[in-house]
Amino acid sequence: MDRRFILRVRAAMGQETARSLAERAGISHGTLNNLLAGKAWPTLSTIARLERALATDLWPGRVLSDHD
Repeated sequence: MDRRFILRVRAAMGQETARSLAERAGISHGTLNNLLAGKAWPTLSTIARLERALATDLWPGRVLSDHD
């Protein structure tokens, strides 16, 4: 797991709980906990859901298009 991704998610979460973010992002709490613990690699769908829920780019080096 890319540590930078985990750090970006944690920074974007602020004081929000993992359970709350998982619910807003539409992913399971267990999935988010595994990602934050570095035990799982996120799917592209999960990254997109987290980026939408947190209103930020999480993936390093992502190139935005006019459609994002």
